[in-house]
Amino acid sequence: MFKAALISALGLATVSAPAAAQSATAVVAFGDLDLTTEAGRATLETRLRAAERTVCGSRPWARDLRTASEYRHCIVAARASYQEQVRLALDNANGRRAAILASGRRFPG
Repeated sequence: MFKAALISALGLATVSAPAAAQSATAVVAFGDLDLTTEAGRATLETRLRAAERTVCGSRPWARDLRTASEYRHCIVAARASYQEQVRLALDNANGRRAAILASGRRFPG
């Protein structure tokens, strides 16, 4: 069975399985990334995709339609479960940047 579901909090995203699948979990750390930069966001995206592969497995052969469908369902569920948390993390990072710039201090980077 395939697994999915990502949740982020305090600079971590946790990947686990939907109710119908066997449970699996992966943690994605992003507290070390500067999410106000393209490089930081790209690194987060790479880490999230790796976590998806950890819980959903490798892309199956296209000829095995049932397994391919289960895989796609797993990936969709994983992305849906972490999108809001990642959006909040990006908003938070951009809010900190705006506050620094508004204060007249120099923003690092």
